[in-house]
Amino acid sequence: MTLFANLPGWDSKFAAENATQTPVMPTKGRNWGATTGFGAPRTTNSANYSPGYFIFDANGASPAKGQLDESRSEQEPLPAPKLKALPPAPPPQSTSTSSAAATSALALESEIAWVHSGGVLRDAHGRRDTARTVQIREQLAREADEKRIIDAWRAYEDDWARLLADSAQNSTQPSSSIQFQDIPWPIAPPLSLPTVPTTPGSKPQKPTTRPVEIPDITLDSVRSFLFSTLALPPSHVYWTQQKGGGTLNERQIVKLSLLRWHPDKLGGVMRRVGLSASEEGDLEVRRVKEGVNAVVECLTHLKEELS
Repeated sequence: MTLFANLPGWDSKFAAENATQTPVMPTKGRNWGATTGFGAPRTTNSANYSPGYFIFDANGASPAKGQLDESRSEQEPLPAPKLKALPPAPPPQSTSTSSAAATSALALESEIAWVHSGGVLRDAHGRRDTARTVQIREQLAREADEKRIIDAWRAYEDDWARLLADSAQNSTQPSSSIQFQDIPWPIAPPLSLPTVPTTPGSKPQKPTTRPVEIPDITLDSVRSFLFSTLALPPSHVYWTQQKGGGTLNERQIVKLSLLRWHPDKLGGVMRRVGLSASEEGDLEVRRVKEGVNAVVECLTHLKEELS
């Protein structure tokens, strides 16, 4: 009775009237009767029972047990979410294999840089590796030739595209004059003769490019330039590709070159040559016409060779 007497609002009269009634206590499996004197312990199901306040009715009846929400246990379980299948994992790459490949690539770069600077390779025993050195030197020379050809063809096509675009804009009233050196001639840039060293022990200077002159436009120089791209790897011949794909052959290259250098196609270009009414302007006109005739003559000869 001491327990209920300590509750707020509890008086002695109400306690005396309900002393003979045994309230139901949420025991949760513990022996409350042994400690409080409320009779035998009552075991409750702790899985679906939630202890709360005691509920007494207005007439002082025994406290009612809280209503349990049994519908929760009767509900159907939610369906498991569908998971998308993940792509298969890539095969594991061996760390030692990738490390060995990186080391080999770094060693090759070092060898190429050393040979390019004029050095000689050595084998694992410290002996001069002449065969390996010659192999890398040939590779470097091959790459230098490919770069030279690619640069020459890029400049040739870019200069022609720029010249035709400018001529189309100035077709009605040409405002700018062009000279012989402004024409992209179908030959490799000629090289100047190397200078002879005047100081004992000094090395001769490397030849440099010089402006094109009419004697430079020969059958051999035109043939060498037009067909130089055919010896390159397929990845480098994008400027000699057909519209539908496939590399151009010699006959097709000559045919396209004849269409480019036909006098009727060069009308807009020729109108811009020697605009100034002077002796120098007349000289440029004669030089350009002579150069165009030399190119057409070389292309016609190549066409006859391939027919």
